[in-house]
Amino acid sequence: MNVEILRIRERTLDGMRSYMEAVLEDKGDPGYTEADIEKCGEILDSYIQRVSSSDHGDEQAVMSVVKDTVLALNVLNMESGESLIETDQREDLAEFIIKAAADVGVGNGKDDLTEEWREW
Repeated sequence: MNVEILRIRERTLDGMRSYMEAVLEDKGDPGYTEADIEKCGEILDSYIQRVSSSDHGDEQAVMSVVKDTVLALNVLNMESGESLIETDQREDLAEFIIKAAADVGVGNGKDDLTEEWREW
């Protein structure tokens, strides 16, 4: 997977972590834990692995993985009181999914492939 996509992954998880730490520092409740952030990372890693192993340009296979990933992120976000995925993370996650799909020949890297299933 290309470096830009991996940077988006790290930026997303770092943003979640930074927000959580700032809220905890102010004695607040961010609504999610480090374990939730790690689970998000696992979902993203699984997405990359599955998309990368798809045949180049296999739209049906890649879109199935996109759907599975978005639905898994929906569940994770719901379980965290819908606080894990905020505006910045929403944009980063969509960009991550879209660019990784384009990297294997599905989509143009700009059109939102997640919209149909995304609740975050």
